[in-house]
Amino acid sequence: DASKLKEIVNNYSFLMNEKPPTLTLTIGEQTIQTSLGLHSWSYIDRTTGELTGIKAETLPPTEVVDLENATLVDLNKPINLNFEQEPDRYDIRIWSSDNNVTATYSNLNDIKEKGKIVCEILATWQQGTASYAFALDIQ
Repeated sequence: DASKLKEIVNNYSFLMNEKPPTLTLTIGEQTIQTSLGLHSWSYIDRTTGELTGIKAETLPPTEVVDLENATLVDLNKPINLNFEQEPDRYDIRIWSSDNNVTATYSNLNDIKEKGKIVCEILATWQQGTASYAFALDIQ
């Protein structure tokens, strides 16, 4: 059946991605780019056909994003997480200026904080995990 074949091909091509999927965030009409941070990822090497893994460590989210230029947002507007490939699960973490996680949410609509905050989305797929950071200025 054609739809099953298409799904197999899509899954296989996803397994060949050498890095985690991209993530953009839309809140109302605004598009917010995220920065890929810490990640560990497995993929099929195109030349050898073997499963290969990478681990990338980065600075904490508070040092990756520019809090001063946080995007002004209204969380009452429609929020969409646009993953290139939908993860199995994800958590949204709020970071303090001293590099500690102060809150964890499963939905951006649940965020209680106001003002400028650093957010991290920690997403998990079968191939691995990835962290995406961005700064919001919540009205």
